[in-house]
Amino acid sequence: MIDLGFDLRKNRKARNWLDAVVATAVVILVPLLCLRRYDLLPAVAGVGLGALYCSNSKLRRRSYPVVVVGCVLAGLAMPLVPWPNEHKFALVFVCTGLAMALQGIWEIIRFAVWGKQPETVAESH
Repeated sequence: MIDLGFDLRKNRKARNWLDAVVATAVVILVPLLCLRRYDLLPAVAGVGLGALYCSNSKLRRRSYPVVVVGCVLAGLAMPLVPWPNEHKFALVFVCTGLAMALQGIWEIIRFAVWGKQPETVAESH
């Protein structure tokens, strides 16, 4: 989130999307901090991280399908794990990192083997 790849002061549309990404992060973090004892919150964290990365992909105009699907699947699998909530949260973040690594590997393979650039998300007007 630190490196957005372009100057936000000049790009109003990017600033609006950044506001949406920050709002999504706040919507995820506030319930997690207040209600971290409930069993379904790690699942909400995974789905919320998927929504956050979906928003981020729109901001950067790139497609991150592996990361989004990985976060959502990690979140949905958490009710099946018989661990304490703190460990489930850690597992959600580990699975998110793994999904990011797999997305990066996929992009490298696509570029090395097929010579394709990373997919961009079509900009809607």
